[in-house]
Amino acid sequence: MKKKVKGRIKGERNNSVTGSTLGTTGNSEGGPFSEGAPTAGVAPIAIEKVTRRLFIAIPIDEAIQKQIATLREEGVQAGLITEKGSRISWARLEQLHVTLIFLGETPLRLRGPIEQVIHEAAKATPPFSLTLSGLSVFPSLSKPRIIFAGIVEEASLMVLHRELAFGIEALGVQLESRPFQPHLTVGRIQTGGLSENGKRWIVEKGQVEIGDQEVTSIHLMASQLHPTGSVYTSLYACDLGKIVKGD
Repeated sequence: MKKKVKGRIKGERNNSVTGSTLGTTGNSEGGPFSEGAPTAGVAPIAIEKVTRRLFIAIPIDEAIQKQIATLREEGVQAGLITEKGSRISWARLEQLHVTLIFLGETPLRLRGPIEQVIHEAAKATPPFSLTLSGLSVFPSLSKPRIIFAGIVEEASLMVLHRELAFGIEALGVQLESRPFQPHLTVGRIQTGGLSENGKRWIVEKGQVEIGDQEVTSIHLMASQLHPTGSVYTSLYACDLGKIVKGD
């Protein structure tokens, strides 16, 4: 039986992807962020403090999105939450992703160097298969906050993360010290908890095979917080592929 990655995870907010540039080698929005443009009378140190919330991720394809949608509906039918006042905020299917690196609030001046790190790591990594298997919750069944799908350990995924982390840290960006625990956030329990039927359903789906996906690109994403959730924008995408002579 394949071994799943387990452990503490950090959940994302309910979000939507906009401006996506999937599957385009070295594709960028073009130019710096508009909010980072120089302004007359503003000292350089003030401009340097302008930041944006960034992360690097693998987008999830439509086949896996459909499997997640089916599981989500099964959970609702099984009475996943029946406690009074309980509510789940499901991640939008089109914005599902696996986070490789979470950078947080990042100076805009580092966008170019970060894109270069992504380019070098992506080109050194051939496309690989990502296997999703099993549903679980974090931190526990008794006090759940995040519903997520597990990611089966894959050497290429772990190497890609390590290469990205090494390159980003070389830029002076301090990353989270906790071990990398790849996962796919499916939903967040905003209030209340799981029903007894819901807890049993989660346990039953702990080994469910969700599907495989070919990973062919990685993205630099920006997250803008809103009262209704975050809006994600793909700023830069780079295809995976072996470096060849003259590349």
